[in-house]
Amino acid sequence: MSEKTYTLSGSVQIAVLLLATSFLFVAYLVRFGYGVLLPRMIEDLRLSHVEAGLAYSLFLFLYSLFSVISGRLFDRFGVKVISLLCYVYSIGTVLVGLSQNYYMLALGLAIAGLGSSSSWTPMVALVSLSLPNERRSRAIGMLEVGIRISHGTTGLIIPIIALTLGWRACWWIIASLLLVYGVIFQTLTRRLHFEMQKGRSVKYKEVLSSKRFWLIGASYFFMAFGSYSIITFLVDFLEQEVGIPYVEASAMVSLMGFVGIIGALAFSWLSDRVGRGTIITICDMLASATLVFFIFSIQNAAIKSFLMLITAVYGVFYGVWPIYAACAGDVFPDAVGTVVGLWTLLSGLSALTAPTLGGLMVDVTGSYVIALEASCLTYAFAAVIMILTSTLKKIS
Repeated sequence: MSEKTYTLSGSVQIAVLLLATSFLFVAYLVRFGYGVLLPRMIEDLRLSHVEAGLAYSLFLFLYSLFSVISGRLFDRFGVKVISLLCYVYSIGTVLVGLSQNYYMLALGLAIAGLGSSSSWTPMVALVSLSLPNERRSRAIGMLEVGIRISHGTTGLIIPIIALTLGWRACWWIIASLLLVYGVIFQTLTRRLHFEMQKGRSVKYKEVLSSKRFWLIGASYFFMAFGSYSIITFLVDFLEQEVGIPYVEASAMVSLMGFVGIIGALAFSWLSDRVGRGTIITICDMLASATLVFFIFSIQNAAIKSFLMLITAVYGVFYGVWPIYAACAGDVFPDAVGTVVGLWTLLSGLSALTAPTLGGLMVDVTGSYVIALEASCLTYAFAAVIMILTSTLKKIS
């Protein structure tokens, strides 16, 4: 892959960063909104937990699979690729709102998943190539801020819309916003001209032969498995098993998202100083430990009373995603887009299996305990693998 650097003025660099951050806010409303709307969708569409998890897994897997392609397409065709995928994303989201059964829901989420590949990988590439090297880690951290604000806002706004206008209206509003961004990126394609400087070409074979690529990717896979299980079922778990009212449970998701901003910014800056491997290991281990308290809260009133605080603590360590992305430049500085795309595919495998297996565990056992225990273990595996990676060669 050819690394391209965009020579832009300071004001344009800021504009690109703000545009990418705000777009990620909208793009991730689908991902986080699904879990918040899930209790109402299960009731209306008469879904099983396996069906609900499988449909979401399909969305996440197609997002991850096509992210490998969208990154390459961005390198070749630029911002117009993002614009086209925004339109696809909008169409899929409209279909989700029109769903009358599981099959219509799965189709809508599949199309939306394809379109959602316009989000993380192209945005990381766009911002990385638009800003100087010394600002790239901080820029990726800012992108995560947009995602975390989306996470936090979802639990506050989505329930209000769902309870007043219905859950279908939520999807249609998001679809409208995605359509607007498609137009914005299309306009950007015509009016913003980038000066590109080519660097060394890196082939897939060179990346795939790297041990560090696979070790960090494996850690990313296990971290994502634990994360997607929580994203998908947290509101349903809090409402159905812990006994917390729907609106309050949704607000806890918002809290998790907002405090994640602290983690995204603080850990991104800290990882530049003490090493990305060290910070990722600490975050994954503490996230694993925090989930243990969710399990105990089912039958322990004392822990249940502190569940809001526990959720906030988990949210801080949930902000580890941009640090994994920053590792791409450490492994292959000339192939950031390729590496991020391939790691996104690995996380897509987690996205395919985690919600489906989690839903199956709930349907079989009638409880979220085993699913939460699985998330604890996968977070711990992710931390152990990063320790092994750091012993192989220091990441940063």
